[in-house]
Amino acid sequence: MELEDRYGQPSEIRIYQVKKELASISQGSMSIPEYYAKMKSVWNELSTLTVHSDSHCTCGGGKKDIQKLEENQRMYQFLMGLNESYANARSNLLMMSPIPSINRAYSLLVTDERQMEI
Repeated sequence: MELEDRYGQPSEIRIYQVKKELASISQGSMSIPEYYAKMKSVWNELSTLTVHSDSHCTCGGGKKDIQKLEENQRMYQFLMGLNESYANARSNLLMMSPIPSINRAYSLLVTDERQMEI
């Protein structure tokens, strides 16, 4: 318990830095796979730094809701950083109901990128 109290607390400053980095990422000259890998790296770091208040919940329902909210949040962040050349694809993804998973969106965008290259 003592070690957890001493070292287990996330640094709010580091969480702030990671969230700021996440907010500033945009595709720029990166391909979709490169851009997604960069986003995923930051998401993973943020996940290790943040602790959810339901981490001890055993019911499962609340945990699924939080995971879906996080998935949707990542989807919006990913779409916001895309270049304007993907405006149509972004609009199509946002019009889907329910909103597709980030993995499905990634797959569709990579296909769209390949078609643009041809």
